[in-house]
Amino acid sequence: MLRNALKAIRRAIAQALAKVLPWDSKLDRIEAKLARMESLLERTYAHVNLGLADRVFVEEMFVRAHGCLPNLDRPRTFNEKLAWTKLHRHEPIYAELADKSRCKHYVREHLGSQFIIESIVEYDSAHELDFSSLPDRFVLKPSHGSGWTIIVWDKATADLRAIRRTLHQWMSTNYYCFQREPQYRPLVPKLIVERLMLDAGGKPPDDFKFHCFHGKVAYVQVDLDRHTAHRRNFYDRTWQLQPFEFSPSNDEAGPRYPKGKDIRRPDKFAELVQAAEKLAAPFDYVRVDLYLVEHEIFFGEMTFTHEAGAALFYPRKWDEIWGDLWTLKNA
Repeated sequence: MLRNALKAIRRAIAQALAKVLPWDSKLDRIEAKLARMESLLERTYAHVNLGLADRVFVEEMFVRAHGCLPNLDRPRTFNEKLAWTKLHRHEPIYAELADKSRCKHYVREHLGSQFIIESIVEYDSAHELDFSSLPDRFVLKPSHGSGWTIIVWDKATADLRAIRRTLHQWMSTNYYCFQREPQYRPLVPKLIVERLMLDAGGKPPDDFKFHCFHGKVAYVQVDLDRHTAHRRNFYDRTWQLQPFEFSPSNDEAGPRYPKGKDIRRPDKFAELVQAAEKLAAPFDYVRVDLYLVEHEIFFGEMTFTHEAGAALFYPRKWDEIWGDLWTLKNA
C-alpha cells in the first residue's frame, strides 16, 4: 500500500541521510494523513460487513487469504482451527486475557509482579490524556485491540495533536469488527500508558512469541529488524531454526516477512519457555509474547487467533503439521 511505501522511503532516508529533517517532516505529515484515511476506510468497511453472518464473514476472509474455503465442520489445518475458534470461542477468559489492562492481573497471579510492565496511568478516553503529567518518553496503547501502539520517543518534539487524533479513532472502534475475533467484542476500551522499555543499545527489546499447544511450547517466533527490513524466524523448543516461513503474503504472493539470519539462543531461554508454559497451561492453543530486557523477562500479550488466521505457511504442508499439534476442545 502507499502508506507502507512511504514508510520504506522514510527508513531509507533515515539510514542514508541521518534524518534530513525537511524531507522527513514532509513525509511524516503525508503519512499521518494517509493513516487517517486508511483508518476511516477500514472502519467503514468493517461496519458495512457487520451485516454478514459470522460464518459467511470468516469463510470469505479465509478465501481471500488462502484461496480456498475452510473446513469449519471438521477443521484440520492450523489456520482452519483458528477460523473455527472465531465462531466458537466465547468464554469470558479469552476476553479477559485479550484485554491489555485486565490480563495483567492474570499474569501477576500466575507468574508474579516482576513480569509485569506496570501502567503509568490508564484513561477511559483519549479526552482525558494529559501529556503534561507524563514522562519524556513512553508507550501508548488501547486495551481492546491488537497492533495499536504508539511509541513517543520525545514528548517535546512529538506531534501530540496527531497522536490524540489517532487515539480517538482507536478508542471509538470495536476491534472485533475487523476480523470477527470474538474475544475483542465485549472489551471496554482503556487507554494505557506504559514506560518505554529499551535494550542496552537504546532500541525496543526483542520479543519472543511462544506458540503453545496444550500448555507446551512447540515453536518460537522471533521478529527481526521490525522497523527497517522486517524478517521472521521460527525455532523449535531446542532452538533449531525451522525450514518454513509463516507470514501474511506480499504483493508477489510470497511471505511479507521472510526468514532472516539465524540468531543466537537467548541466555534465559529456559526461563522464557517456563514462563510461557505457565501462562499457556489452561489452553489448547495460545501465543504468549515475552520480552527480554537486560536479562529480565517481561510479559507482552497473549494471542488466541494468531494473525486472525490470515497468515500463510511456506511451504503449505506446515499448516497441517501445526494443525496436528492442536486437538480442539469442544470441537
